[in-house]
Amino acid sequence: MFYIARDDAFGLYDDNGSFCEDRFEALVKTRGWTWPRTPTGRLALDKKTFGKQCRQRSELRALQKLRDQISELRLGRFLNTMGADGVSRCPVMPHWTRSGRNQPQARDKVFLLSLPSWLHGVVKPPPSWGVAALDWTAQEIGIAAGLSGDPALIADFQFGDPHMRFAIRAGLAPAWATKRSHGPVRDAVKPISLGVNYGMSKYGAAAATGKSLQWAADALASYRHAYPVHIQWQHDVVVQAQFDQRIVSPLGWPMAVHADTSRRTLLNYLPQAGGGDCMRVAAIAAHEAGIRICAPVHDAFWITAPLPELDDAIATMAQIMRRAGSVVTGGLEIPVEVSALVRYPQCLGDVRAPDAKGQTMWNEIRELVRGGTCNK
Repeated sequence: MFYIARDDAFGLYDDNGSFCEDRFEALVKTRGWTWPRTPTGRLALDKKTFGKQCRQRSELRALQKLRDQISELRLGRFLNTMGADGVSRCPVMPHWTRSGRNQPQARDKVFLLSLPSWLHGVVKPPPSWGVAALDWTAQEIGIAAGLSGDPALIADFQFGDPHMRFAIRAGLAPAWATKRSHGPVRDAVKPISLGVNYGMSKYGAAAATGKSLQWAADALASYRHAYPVHIQWQHDVVVQAQFDQRIVSPLGWPMAVHADTSRRTLLNYLPQAGGGDCMRVAAIAAHEAGIRICAPVHDAFWITAPLPELDDAIATMAQIMRRAGSVVTGGLEIPVEVSALVRYPQCLGDVRAPDAKGQTMWNEIRELVRGGTCNK
């Protein structure tokens, strides 16, 4: 209610915190806005439509943020994952997607790591234990580089920052540029270097970067020029999959290919399915090494260990993950970083960097709760 009182400038929420569509309908009519409608004639209020409208009407951005915050708070379904011991458990479900990625879902449950990043601050180990998150760095780019054998892409990946290296190759930054010196340029090209894996168009690139259509087209052309072996490999993968009517991950996870299988799905399959291979190999090896895995998360693992053993467990898990990446890519090692480390009695919100995603919101909510003002 605190955020509704602060950010609901148009008075669209009632005293119970419910969004009133009739009030919003009146606002749209009063302002003379053109707004899409559903087949039943109601105003379309889905996230995608709202986002497009907010790009045209800046006065709605605070409302959009408020709606997103409220819709993401599915705490009732999160509590359904809690056991009697106060621990939230996430199912493994390693083959839930076509690519074999881990993507746990449930109709009446929402798992902690699927909630907004600020809520991850509640992650806390039991007494005398610690938890850590380890993830591969630029895993999908590394897999694409290794499988395609593109020497330029491999060199840029091994340099440690493939996004910055692409910006340099594209002539958008000087040869000495770094993330610190040319952060905005790196941020602009990052959606390009990631989006090429699934066939991003110039329209998608322009939308993702906020740049002009011409800039997006030139950036995509620069990528094709910088990494021609990778681009040819992508084309060959798609053609071969369509001919064989199947495509298989580096370690054998298959997907049937038919007339309705999109080109984008085929372009993105090997980087995604290769990531799934990495996760399965690492999970098996970690279990055999005695590592306690709390949860797999796309391209990362949360592990736990008693405090005296935590550092050794982290070092062992990192080595296992690096070796797993090397197996999948055919010899190209994918770096692993410790993205979070929490030792009892701290929680993640206590140790996360001030500029980490969600930390500002976490601090704000914590102060509201401590001050007893969250219901005001």
